[in-house]
Amino acid sequence: TPVLSDACAADENQRKSMRFVMAPTRVQETSTKPLPKPTNERVKLVDVPQRMVAVERFSGVATPQAVRWATEQLVENLRAVSNAYVPADEAARAAVRDGDIDALERLGVIETAQYNPPSTPPFRRTNELWLDVIVASTNQV
Repeated sequence: TPVLSDACAADENQRKSMRFVMAPTRVQETSTKPLPKPTNERVKLVDVPQRMVAVERFSGVATPQAVRWATEQLVENLRAVSNAYVPADEAARAAVRDGDIDALERLGVIETAQYNPPSTPPFRRTNELWLDVIVASTNQV
């Protein structure tokens, strides 16, 4: 399961949150192996509703440059399927339509998903960028 963070395109200090994905069976009150209660008030257990995301996969270390490149690829691919899927966020929809990578970075709507521990050699790492999307309707394109 991935570790999710806000995409850091321009500056490593831009990361605002980190999320660990847990199996639903571990979060349920009836679980035989429930998650421990957080001891720090900044740590929260949050139920995230199901959603649809556009994904751009890339390998290596998720540096700002690698994330920027993957964001460009994600935008290019979304523009190619804009008659089928569009970003869920209206401002992100305009940024993708205009090919405005900087606007997407400022909006903070892209998440970085990293699947490997830090000790994994860069050439074996799997990373993804996620952007919430919805099925396009004729008035959104």
